[in-house]
Amino acid sequence: MKTRHIFIVFILICLFLNSCFAPLGFNSGKPGSLSITLPRDVPHARGDLGGAPGSLTYEILLLGPGVTEAVPLFAQYGETVNIQVDPGEWYIRVWAYDPNTPADKKAIGETAVKVKSGGRTNAPIKMAVYTEVYDWLSLKDAVECPESHDEFIVVTGNISFTSSDSEIYFLEDKKVTIVAQNSGLSIKSTSWSGDFFHVKKGHLVIGPSYWQSENFYGSEFDLDGGSSSGNCIFVYSSASFTMNSGTIKCFVSNGVIVDADYDGAKLYTGTFTMNGGEIVECSTGVCNEGNFSLNGGKLTDNNTGVTNTVHEYNNDGPEGPKFFPGIFTMKDGIINHSYDIGVYNEGNFAMEGGSIIGSEDTGVRNAGDGLFTMTGGTITGCEYTGVVNLSIFLMKNGTITNNTNKQGSGGGVINGPDGNFTMSGGIISNNSTVENDGGGVYNEGTFSMSGGTISGNHADTSDTNYGRGGGVYNVYDGNLGFGVFTISGKAIITQNSASMYGGGIYNTTGVVFNNKGGTISGNTNGDIYNEVP
Repeated sequence: MKTRHIFIVFILICLFLNSCFAPLGFNSGKPGSLSITLPRDVPHARGDLGGAPGSLTYEILLLGPGVTEAVPLFAQYGETVNIQVDPGEWYIRVWAYDPNTPADKKAIGETAVKVKSGGRTNAPIKMAVYTEVYDWLSLKDAVECPESHDEFIVVTGNISFTSSDSEIYFLEDKKVTIVAQNSGLSIKSTSWSGDFFHVKKGHLVIGPSYWQSENFYGSEFDLDGGSSSGNCIFVYSSASFTMNSGTIKCFVSNGVIVDADYDGAKLYTGTFTMNGGEIVECSTGVCNEGNFSLNGGKLTDNNTGVTNTVHEYNNDGPEGPKFFPGIFTMKDGIINHSYDIGVYNEGNFAMEGGSIIGSEDTGVRNAGDGLFTMTGGTITGCEYTGVVNLSIFLMKNGTITNNTNKQGSGGGVINGPDGNFTMSGGIISNNSTVENDGGGVYNEGTFSMSGGTISGNHADTSDTNYGRGGGVYNVYDGNLGFGVFTISGKAIITQNSASMYGGGIYNTTGVVFNNKGGTISGNTNGDIYNEVP
């Protein structure tokens, strides 16, 4: 019995030692080494943090694989902390404070790193001033602080402002992060004529970059312009803005404006990156002349979701004006229920993912000298058509589906007289016209199809003058232009229908149709119909 007791005690000691020296996490693989370098320069409000430099205490919070609640660690000034952790993405937040007043945490730093199995990962930390704000003036003072250090601003209550309050300018080349202490808080006005935030320099971040939790000062908040006539956020050509969460609302004006500027030698572009949150009920959600990346979040119930236009530089010399297209890249996220157009593009629009859903007019209108390249994502549920192309549209992948034109011809794509539409991949499917022609594609310009699929589209009507070209309607339109349609390669047009003729393709007189390959089969009321002069 004594021997058995000794054995049990031995096992318990082994388990204890294993727990002490095991890496953070659930031991999902060979651990890696995380090296956190604590800074020596720690800003605080309008000067250094109180206490001698060597007396500062750092509190380190970690979240990562298997760690759903932050694990606090403590270190001293200037140390490098080495920790064994499970491989994967780790989020790190560091507080710095005088140990004599531990509740007065006045500097904060955070970062995210990916730790590899068996490797060593460095995680340098840059600290920012931590400031709590409770009204418009305290917010303005914190943002416009002339010091060069970064700012981490926490909204502790609802903030209202009126036309008597002055606008807020971001004038220093530094990072300013604004979060809320609790969810449901707002910065709101009902009588305002200027832009709320002028981001002239530096980098504005709204919402937590790495985690969102009330316990870590990182909840979302609303920036609500009500019926004010000003824009919410103006990003100038030398600045950037990142939105991670929260809501921007501005009933009669624009949510975010992204500017560009050319000085005769170099182009400067403002940058807006949207990772989350929502821009809602604005005249235009985002007006972009600079660089806009949509990686997540939503633009909902705006008149127009995004306008991506061109910056014009007026040169009095013999060269004349120069034009620089705005760059809009959509990798994810949703542009939902625009009352007019989802995306109006005259610049360079690359759709790699995400969805444009339920526009009451058009999903994408590509005009001017616009270049629309679609390599992924979905355009669906629009009440006029999925895409109106009046310039250059390259469809390499992605889906245009379930759009219903209730007003005219062309359910999936309308390729206008000046349009050049090249389809090498992707799917145009289940689109329709209610009382007209061209369920899938209505072509008045140049349409080249070497790949992809057009299927399940419908041009159905009881009017015997319409209901033609379920898949493609290739049309001559008087003096406006005539369609040139070339099909080749691995292109497929199948299972489309028309109530009259040309379930697959309908060619009117005066058009050009080049059948160089591909598959055209299984369409209702004829695969190809060529109108007789």
